[in-house]
Amino acid sequence: MPCCDECIPSSHLQCTGIKILASVVEKTKIEETKESVDKDTNSILHLLDKMVNNKSTNIKTGEQKCEDIKKSIVKIRNQMNKHLDHLEKKLCQEVDIIWNQEKSNATDLITEIKEKKENVKKVHNNLPTVTTQSSKLQSFLGVHQIEQQVHKYQRYVEDLENDDRAKEFYIKMRQNNEIEKILSNLGSIESLGEVMVVKTEIALNRETIVSRKAQVQSREQSNINNMTMNIETKIDINMKKYSSDMICLIDGRVIVVQWCDKINLLTSDGKLQQQLPIPDGAYCITQINQITIAITYPKTGHIQICNMENETVTKVFTLDIPCYCLSFSNNSLAVGMRDDQIRIIDLEGNTLNSIQVQSKQVILC
Repeated sequence: MPCCDECIPSSHLQCTGIKILASVVEKTKIEETKESVDKDTNSILHLLDKMVNNKSTNIKTGEQKCEDIKKSIVKIRNQMNKHLDHLEKKLCQEVDIIWNQEKSNATDLITEIKEKKENVKKVHNNLPTVTTQSSKLQSFLGVHQIEQQVHKYQRYVEDLENDDRAKEFYIKMRQNNEIEKILSNLGSIESLGEVMVVKTEIALNRETIVSRKAQVQSREQSNINNMTMNIETKIDINMKKYSSDMICLIDGRVIVVQWCDKINLLTSDGKLQQQLPIPDGAYCITQINQITIAITYPKTGHIQICNMENETVTKVFTLDIPCYCLSFSNNSLAVGMRDDQIRIIDLEGNTLNSIQVQSKQVILC
């Protein structure tokens, strides 16, 4: 290890392997280091400029997205208003048509009644002149004729009581039952949508930064070449079929997945506790929390989220390609896919990230 001249006699006199810093520095190629540092600083400045440009563009894009969201809400409202305006116009036209028809019928009836009324007045006015006839026979015949006319108008009045035109009317609207349902549903809607932030990785191309070795090697680096692991517990499992996966639960119990078949829950000492009543075809399994597990089904391309406590399937995600190995971390599932990729999805089945791997084979557990 190199050290300055003053520190060796005062602090490291008894130490071995100490080299004088000045002599070590004399052997280093400072110019190469300087060029390397120059490249690194230029690369860092380039990346920082790129980051600033990306974030500036990101801000502009974000502002545009916000405007688009607001416009989409306005568009929805305009479409709703347009349809409501159409329904309102249609209803008003129906009201006008029905009202004009009823009003016309009532007006015609009034005109007809007024004509009858004038005729009755004439008959009534002619009654005194009948008795002034020259003979009693003529008077009798005149009165009889007027009596017949009066009977005719009496029948007219009686018929009016049953005439639909004489009935009192008013305009009423029977509301569509669907309106109440729509209003009720609108009241239950708490939001027009969920506003969320979606973040994606930015490729900064940091390969331009040159990795530099230390100017002065302080000591030899050590590697761990040998590691010893002690088997704490060995459990014998009496399974006749091959197992595709196995996990130890938080509470010490063990879950063993038979190859694309059933899922067995074992006690901490390896005894079969039960076969979980979950659809056959499971391949890989991982634990999400104390009572929740996730399972892959390669044949169907499904991932099932299951509640072990009440033995039910709570969620099912369908992927576009077969899925195999499975792991849970940071509220996300890492899924090994058939097409050389690892897909990161959240617990709602949304893809957060997709990592392409180099090996040209199915990513199994």
